Amino acid sequence: MSNRIQQSEQRIAQLTESKNKSLRSLATLTAEGAENSPAGLALTKSIETDERDIMMLRSIINNASFRATVEKEEAEQRAKQHEAFRSYLKTGSLQTRDLATTSDAGGAAVIPQGYTFGAFARKYYAPLLDVLNEVRTESGQPYKISFLNATTTPGLVLIQEAATSNPFTEEDPLMSSSVVFTDLFSSGQINVSYQELDDADNLDALLTRIGAQRYGQGLEAFLTTGADSSSTATPNNPGLLSGIQSGLTFQTASVAGGIKYTDFISTLQLLDAAYLRSPKAAVMMHESTRLTLASQLDTTGRPVWNPDPKQAFDSILGLPIVVNNALSAPTAGTFTAESLPILVGDFGNYATVRTDGDIRVRVSRERRAEFLEALVTFSARVGSTICDKKAVAAVKIAAS
Repeated sequence: MSNRIQQSEQRIAQLTESKNKSLRSLATLTAEGAENSPAGLALTKSIETDERDIMMLRSIINNASFRATVEKEEAEQRAKQHEAFRSYLKTGSLQTRDLATTSDAGGAAVIPQGYTFGAFARKYYAPLLDVLNEVRTESGQPYKISFLNATTTPGLVLIQEAATSNPFTEEDPLMSSSVVFTDLFSSGQINVSYQELDDADNLDALLTRIGAQRYGQGLEAFLTTGADSSSTATPNNPGLLSGIQSGLTFQTASVAGGIKYTDFISTLQLLDAAYLRSPKAAVMMHESTRLTLASQLDTTGRPVWNPDPKQAFDSILGLPIVVNNALSAPTAGTFTAESLPILVGDFGNYATVRTDGDIRVRVSRERRAEFLEALVTFSARVGSTICDKKAVAAVKIAAS
C-alpha cells in the first residue's frame, strides 16, 4: 500500500476516534439537558469538522486517478533511491537528494524507510517485531519508558446505604519505568570485488538481501536471547527469555513426551485473560517446533493442532503463531531438557524495542584495496527492555 494512502487512512482512524469521543461527551451533556451550552455547541462543531475531514480524505483516497498518481510517484521515488544506492556502491558518490536528506557523521548513506531493506528484513527474518511494542527515536539519548500493570485491580464495588464498613480494599496499580539505551550492531563486512561493483546490474538487490538476512536474524537473536551472533551479552538488550518468571512456566511431563495439547492449555491458564485479548497476543516458537506440532496426530489420525485442513497452521486457539528461530528447536522431534521452546502472551505489553534512526550502509574502498575489493557494512542502533513480566508465559521442557 502507498505510504501516502496509508498515512491518510491512519489520519481517518484518528479523526474517527476523536469524533466518537466527542459524541460520547455530547451524549452525556444531552442527558443532562445541556446540549446547547457552550461546551455542547463546541462539541457539535468539533463533530461536524471531523466528519467533514473524514469525508474529504475518503473521497481523495478512493479516487482511482489519485491512487494511480500516488503509486506512480512513489514507484519513481523508489527507483531513484535504488539507483542512488547502486551508484553509491559503485562509485562512493552519495546522492543525498535521492537516497537520503543527509548522510550521518561517519559519511554513511542513511537508508530511508521507503527503501525495501528494512521491510524485507522484518518480514522474512524478524517477524517478532510485529508483536513487540516498538518506539522510534532519532538520537542516542537515553529514552525513558513508563508502564502500568493494572490487571489485578479489584474492579467495581457495590455501594450500599446501610453498609457499616468500608467495602474498598486498597490495591494500587504497579507503576514502573525503565531508561532504554541502545547498542550499536553491525552486519559484519561484506567483501565485493571491483568487477562486481562495475558490472553487476542487480548488485544493490543482492547486497540488500545479504544485509537484510544478517540484520533480521541478528535482531531476532539478540532480542530473544540477549546475546549477539558471537554469544556476547548485549548490555542494552536483555532478551525476551530473561523476563520469563518461574511462576509463569508450565513444565511438560517428560523430555521424551514432547509438548502435548494439554501442556499448551495449562500454560495459557497461567496468564490473566486480559493479556490473551490483546491485539498483540501471540504464540512464539521456532519453525521446527511449529512443524513438529503440526505433525502430531490423534487416535483417529487427524492433526491434533489443526483439525481444519483448509487452513495453514498459523494459529492456535485463535492466537497467531509468530516464528522466532532464536528459540529452542527440537532435534529429530526431541526437545532439549529444561528449554523454553514456546512463549505465549501479550508481547506488546511484555517488551519494548527502541530503534534509533535508520539503517546505515558504509562502503570502504581503502581497507581491502590491495585485493581489489570494497567492504560493505550495514549498521543499526537498537535497545530494548522488559516491561510487564506477567504478560508472557512459557512452555518448559521437563528435566532429563
